[in-house]
This record gives sequence, structure tokens and C-alpha cells, in this order.
Amino acid sequence: MDTISNQDTLTEKLQNPFPGLRPFHPNEAHLFFGREGQSEEILENLAKNRFAAVLGASGSGKSSLIYCGLLPTLYGGFLHNGRSKWRIAISRPGSDPTANLARSIAKAFKEGSQKDDFEADTFINQAVLRRSSSGISNVINQYKLGKDENFLILVDQFEELFRYQYSGKDSDALDKVDHFINLLVNIVKQQELPVYLVITMRSDFIGDCSPFQQFTRLINDSHYLIPRMTREDFRKAITGPVSVGGGEISDQLVQLLLNEMGNNPDHLPILQHALMRTWEHWVNHSDRSFPMGITEYEAIGRLERALSNHANDAFYELNVEQKRTCEVVFKSLTEKGADNRGIRRPTTAKELAAIAETTVGEVIRVVEVFRMKGRTFLTPSPEVELNENSVVDISHESLMRVWDKLKIWVDEE
Repeated sequence: MDTISNQDTLTEKLQNPFPGLRPFHPNEAHLFFGREGQSEEILENLAKNRFAAVLGASGSGKSSLIYCGLLPTLYGGFLHNGRSKWRIAISRPGSDPTANLARSIAKAFKEGSQKDDFEADTFINQAVLRRSSSGISNVINQYKLGKDENFLILVDQFEELFRYQYSGKDSDALDKVDHFINLLVNIVKQQELPVYLVITMRSDFIGDCSPFQQFTRLINDSHYLIPRMTREDFRKAITGPVSVGGGEISDQLVQLLLNEMGNNPDHLPILQHALMRTWEHWVNHSDRSFPMGITEYEAIGRLERALSNHANDAFYELNVEQKRTCEVVFKSLTEKGADNRGIRRPTTAKELAAIAETTVGEVIRVVEVFRMKGRTFLTPSPEVELNENSVVDISHESLMRVWDKLKIWVDEE
């Protein structure tokens, strides 16, 4: 009886330290290992040039490096030009880059405000941003930064801008992309406001930037290409979170994971997902007086099958009609480009319902199955309430390459 009681108490204390497919959040910096020293190089570029482009392959951990390396340093009071406080606007281009930027700036200044005030600010910001290439300066001047405040704009997953450009959904997309990039170039070039810009982008989209000459110069002058992690980096990424999370992992499993990593381009997200699942199995089904080991790892399908098995478990919870909706949803959220690159297509629940010829409620019920706690296949995260305007997205491109069903659906689409 005491053993069972002790196990239950330990289960309550043990929190899974691995995020799965999604990036780490800023409040998870204490769980982020294997990229030590890299955020300092990005910060050096940012302080010198007011701009930093963080580039890397899909699955290299660009967003996590920013959220758990750069942002905590800034929030911690990084002093630059006599200013140590930072307001930070985090945006993704999505299907309306300027509107999303307007919303993120409003959020940076209006956090905690009434919804009506926030929406009104967002509407005004959009109008100002669309009016001229100096729009960001004009918007920030409306709010008036404090004397000791800096302002950082983070445009995460910048490659979405080019997906929007080529989507065919907007006949004016090229002009809007050109204007959005001019907004960014102008805010970096101006010297009156303490405003800084960081973008993260998949390195295989770097060629898409070349038509924009001034923007290309910014990237050439101030970029950071994320290096491939070494074997020792991966060891830290495995053992560090386990230790912080209050668990143990056997040396045999660590070595097996390191050996199985190989040259898989999806090495990092697949590893994080497999470790998340192995931890869950160890906590819920094993004797935790022994370290997390090969038995638990094999139970979840190892690196090769863990993600596909997990996604299939979710799929088979659906009824026949929901499975049809699920297929349409995932086909709508993914595609392959002409060069065979996997491309995400973030889409609102309302649009997904129209494509699937079903109700928004039915789409949301399907999405919930794939984003519930312990499943990180779709975003937004579970704590965000979904409605018809919620933008749904797959959490990482690796899902397209690894989940057996989705690979077939992407090829069919």
C-alpha cells in the first residue's frame, strides 16, 4: 500500500519536461538544453544591426532558441543604449501578414486591456501600417515608448510570407508581401526609435528573399545560421530535461537514442516527441524506482514509429464521419511545393468547415482530438479556446514526413 501511495505522490510531482513537436515556450527556458551560447551570438547581431535573421533547417529548433534563449535575456533586463526594459511583439505572417503584425503590436502595448479596446487598437494599427512604408514607426509613436524601453518585433516562421504570396488566395498578394517587407526594412533603417527586428526562417526559403534587394542586404549583414547539434549537444537535450523534471534515464537508453539519431533531417522534433511519449509511459505504466529505459522506449515505437503510432491512436478515436473530416482538415493544412518542399497552410476553422462541407463545431471536435494535452499535432495549444476564426495549423512540418497516413494524404492532395 505504501509503494502505491509513494508512486502516486511521485506521479503528481513529475511533470513531463519534453514539449513534443511544438517549440519550447519562453517559460520553459529551464528545460532547454543543447544550444548553449548561441543566443548570445544572435543578441550581438541584434545589438549591432537592430536586426537578426535566424536561419536553419526544418526541425533545427529556431523558434525554441529564440523563445528560450533570446527572449528571457531581454526580459531579464538586457541593457542597450541606456534602456533595459523590453516590449516584445511576436507575430507570424500567416494568411494576413500586416493584420497579424498589427495585432501583435497592439498586444505588446495593450496586454490585459478590455477586448473592445484591443480590437479597436488592432483595427487602427492595420490602417496605419497599410498607409505607408513608415507604418511601424507611426504605430509605435502612437503608443509612446517609455524612456527606458526598447521594442522588439519578432516575426517567427517568416517563410509563411512566401506561402501566402504563392497561395493564389489573394490577387494582390505580391504587392502586399512587398509592402510588408518594406515596413520591416524601414523600421530597421530608421534611427529615431529603439526598435529591433528578429525573424526566424527555414534556410530552404532563403532564395525567396532575393527579389527584395534591401531586405537581402539586411540578411547578408546580420544573420545567424543555426549549426547542426553535436552528439554531446543531443546528450544534453536528452538528459538535461529529465534531470530538471525530477526523473532518471538509463545510460543504455541515452546511448541507443544517440545512435538512432543518424542524419534524420527531423532529428530534433522527432526526438522530443519520442522522449515525451517515453516519459509518459514510464510515469504511467512502469516502476519508477528504476530509471526510464529501453523497455519504455520500445513500448512507444522507438524513434521510427513513435510519432506515427501516436497520431494513429488519435485518428482511430474518431467515428467514420469524423475520420473523413480529419482527412480533409489535414489535407487542407498541408501541401508539397513544386520543389517537393513540405509546406504548412494555416487555415481558420471556418474555412476548414467550408472545405470539408461540415460544421465549424465538427471541425473543432476533430481538432481537439489532435491538440489535447499530451498531443501536440495541431495548434493552437489546448488552453486556447477555439472558435470559427481560430487559425489551425500543424505543429511541425515533420508530421508531414513521418505520420504514415498524412504522407499519403499529402501526396494525394
